[in-house]
Amino acid sequence: MKHIAFLLFFYTLLHSTIGYSVPRIIATINPIYSLVNAVTNGVTKPILLINESVSIHDYMLKPSDKRKLQDSDIIFYVDDHLETFINKIHNKKLVRLSEVVELLPSRYDANFSYKIHTTSNDLHIWLNPENAKSIVKHIMLVLCQTDPENAEKYTNNANLTLIQITQQAETISNTLSSIKAKPYIVTHDAYQYFEKYFRLNFIAALSSSHDTNISVKRLMHIKKIITQNKIKCIFSESPNDKVKNLFSKYQVKFQVLDPIGNTSEDNAYFKIMQNITDNLVHCLSQE
Repeated sequence: MKHIAFLLFFYTLLHSTIGYSVPRIIATINPIYSLVNAVTNGVTKPILLINESVSIHDYMLKPSDKRKLQDSDIIFYVDDHLETFINKIHNKKLVRLSEVVELLPSRYDANFSYKIHTTSNDLHIWLNPENAKSIVKHIMLVLCQTDPENAEKYTNNANLTLIQITQQAETISNTLSSIKAKPYIVTHDAYQYFEKYFRLNFIAALSSSHDTNISVKRLMHIKKIITQNKIKCIFSESPNDKVKNLFSKYQVKFQVLDPIGNTSEDNAYFKIMQNITDNLVHCLSQE
């Protein structure tokens, strides 16, 4: 009987071990991938779905993307209104991260009676360090529930990442202290979370949409704002932004800000935040 009991125990142990595998994880965009990767460090490597310098707002799934999604167990994404393709994905564990953060409504331009974004909420949620911490905590919770065998590693990684986010936010705040009152304009209104957290002096966005198409009426209004507020910097997401030519007669500098980043490095989130900081300071500190 003891021999049979031992064999039954060994058989159960063997099959539970063989049947176990860490979850296959996908993150849709670079900053979310970076935070997921920080939590899974030493356990598994997530897959970045969109690893190109393209607009997430209009992204269409490629056949290779569909294969990645089909092979995954968990998909971390921001919101159905950002990754609009998400409603085509079925029978997968979808983790919507906009549900676990403090959302800001899209900004309203009183001069033109429209919201600067077409969705009711601004979805660049990761640019607020407190939101980033909430995202990390939720990633940890989901992974611990899905993969309890590695719960301790996920928890330790998450706690370390939370400390790093806090420390970086303090450093950024100190770095920005000399330029917080300086007024500026952006071509794409993607930085509200960053601006409000660090109390920056955002004045206006050029366009009501991501593609920076500007009406004549809007252009005249922006030029008036530049003069009235003595704007010295306009921030765009591309060094080759066509709107530069529209302001050639004004003494304004153009500087690139990138809210998503164009590499899938392990510490991409921290590089995104640091690059935004450095470029703001570089432009706004010039006389």
